[in-house]
Amino acid sequence: MPNPATTPVNPVLLPSPALFDVTNIAAKGVEGAIERIALDRLELAPNARRDISQEGIERLAAMLMRTGQLVPCIGHRAAPAAPVVLYDGQRRLLAAKASHRLAGGEGFEGLEPVQSLIVLLLDHEPNADEIRRIQAQANQRESLSLVDQQDQLRDCWDARAGLREPDRIAAVCADLGISPKRAHNLRRQLALPEQIRTRVAERPAGEQISVTMANRLADMHEIAPQLTEAVAKRITSTDLHDKALQDLGRS
Repeated sequence: MPNPATTPVNPVLLPSPALFDVTNIAAKGVEGAIERIALDRLELAPNARRDISQEGIERLAAMLMRTGQLVPCIGHRAAPAAPVVLYDGQRRLLAAKASHRLAGGEGFEGLEPVQSLIVLLLDHEPNADEIRRIQAQANQRESLSLVDQQDQLRDCWDARAGLREPDRIAAVCADLGISPKRAHNLRRQLALPEQIRTRVAERPAGEQISVTMANRLADMHEIAPQLTEAVAKRITSTDLHDKALQDLGRS
């Protein structure tokens, strides 16, 4: 096994330099300032993310209108009178603009449209390498694991106890920024025994269980819990998962 102390470091992998250094607590202050910028003074830099869900933009718009903006965008203003170019914040800007169409409409009653975004303004115009790094890190924000999403929904569902069922579902979806279908699937998964629930995966492999299979097992569990556990125990490979799904589809 190579000794890390003697393994040569590839200079390509070293910061050159880091845009915001977070390895040295004694470093100088952040190289930029935070400002609130009106939407009509914001422009988008070219971005690698082109496949954008309109449904996701509308959910984000609702979250911005209800809870505000929690994470600043990153941008630069070339001159005092120039617009701010955003390098990180594409979806937030699209959602903010969409809020003007959605506010007050069905599902967005009582909400006011977003008028500005909070932006961390860099003290220099980033070069092409820095822009790639900014956008790559923004696009690396990982979603919660499915098990963590289930637990998050359960906590939020419990916190909204006392509301009528339709209002409770609407509130949970608004809190978490998810669709009613997503919330419904997560609730069905929570009805499963723990040893089955933790095997559910978006893209199942090996002994994992798909969301579709989890929904079928949740329906079965309400009627025959022992049969549900027996079926789940038989799924030990992707082939057996697919075979079990076909069999349940015929029943």
